[in-house]
Amino acid sequence: MSLKVKLLSCISVFIIVASLMLISVFAATKVTLNIGGNVSFTSSSVNAYITGSIAGNAAGGSTLTPIDIDASDSDGAVSMPTDWTDMDLTFTESASPITVTINIQNKSTDREIAVSLTDSTNISNVTVTRECDGSGITASDSRNIPGGETITYTFELNVQSQNSSASGDFGLSVELENAVLEGYTATIIVYNDSSGHISEGGWGWTTDNGRSGGGTFGTSEVTQTVVTNVQTITFYGDRSGSARGDLNISLSTGESYSVTASISYNEVVIELTQNTTFTITG
Repeated sequence: MSLKVKLLSCISVFIIVASLMLISVFAATKVTLNIGGNVSFTSSSVNAYITGSIAGNAAGGSTLTPIDIDASDSDGAVSMPTDWTDMDLTFTESASPITVTINIQNKSTDREIAVSLTDSTNISNVTVTRECDGSGITASDSRNIPGGETITYTFELNVQSQNSSASGDFGLSVELENAVLEGYTATIIVYNDSSGHISEGGWGWTTDNGRSGGGTFGTSEVTQTVVTNVQTITFYGDRSGSARGDLNISLSTGESYSVTASISYNEVVIELTQNTTFTITG
């Protein structure tokens, strides 16, 4: 065999060996990009409806089982479907971002829900971008959901380097409870002037936090009641007993209202925006 032929043979063998080495190196950089996910909820006397979805994972995405929470349910940990507690968050071979979306609806129309979310996600080589209704949030988020409204959390998982493995768990803990709204002080002063305009019942007031009162205008006296943490107060006339006439309500903020006790039930609902004194006359 000539030297030229031997040289070509050696070059061919070197190219094959070099190619195998490159394939081996490429295979060695293949990374593991499958992680698990767990989301848990606890609730306290709330009415909420929760939906969720996963997009961009190797399985092609999925819609999570809806969770319906009723205020009559036992307080504490919510029974979670397995697709929430064992999420398939395996990345595609191209390591495209995975997005987890969670929608929380307040089914109540008259009470707000206080949401407290904690993201304990700990995944090497993966960054998490968190948003609520399109605005960025941190790993701990607290907010209220007004009655009848829905908020949307999104969590986008991105692989930092495709040359390194990703391992760890995606984990969320969410607490739901009825919000305690700060209210104002309502001072209710009733002038009973013996005029007989409203007597023997037939009028009263109630507040959103369960306080109530009322009475007659049959004696000459002044009564005063102070109620704290009030959002709204309702004054009413209901034609009970021999009630008749108008109930006049003057507010320290300058407004005035009246209800009539000599017809069928009627009322006026007043929303407080500051500490207010209500002066009641017949």
